[in-house]
Amino acid sequence: MPRLTDAEWTRVDSLLAQGQVLAAVVLYREFTRCGIAEAKNAVGERFRTSFPDQFREYRDVNDD
Repeated sequence: MPRLTDAEWTRVDSLLAQGQVLAAVVLYREFTRCGIAEAKNAVGERFRTSFPDQFREYRDVNDD
């Protein structure tokens, strides 16, 4: 998996903190040039572990 710098993760985290998951995935892909599945998995894991409350709320809303 490609590695992001602390500054890059800060930008991704800023989007995740606002619930902008799709934008965070897009930004991750810009930083790493990886595929959509890899970016989605990496950002999803980061969202789940770094922002557990927002992740639960996001999953509740989008699982309907």
